[in-house]
Amino acid sequence: QNDVVGQTPVIFSGLPVLTLTPGSLALGQTYLLTVTDYNGNPLVEGTSISVKVEGTAVKGVGTTDVTLDDSAFLGGYDYAHVVRGAGITEFTFAAVADVDPNATSPEDPVLEAITIRVSGGNGTVEFVLTSAGAAGKAGVDGVVLRTEGTEATTLPDGRLEVRLTDANR
Repeated sequence: QNDVVGQTPVIFSGLPVLTLTPGSLALGQTYLLTVTDYNGNPLVEGTSISVKVEGTAVKGVGTTDVTLDDSAFLGGYDYAHVVRGAGITEFTFAAVADVDPNATSPEDPVLEAITIRVSGGNGTVEFVLTSAGAAGKAGVDGVVLRTEGTEATTLPDGRLEVRLTDANR
């Protein structure tokens, strides 16, 4: 016959939105990948994020393979208290030269593409950043979308935004 009162923090996150800064392919470039839903919330626990750097004598360094932990709150239970930032919604990586110093005739580093894949309970988004002018379905030069129901946009500040628009994916 006693009242029971309690609070449980819950984050409802939606379809994934990825932004990549800068939005162009360059060897030696450090990238910032932001992975959220359309409200800026973290994606669900278990979401995997992978970055694959492709070409000749190149490799990816930094955050290139990660699985997200559960979301958290800090100091309260509203939107402003959802923990975001490095390792939660922001990830850095770089495409760098990987020349074999012991090779008799080492190959010149050539960066051909960067493939980014985010997959989890919010949905899957996969796209490829290629050299400018490469054919792509995205409507953005140098971007090839590999997931149906996605769209890509170059934002005014030069960031590339790729978002899942089809809730059935």
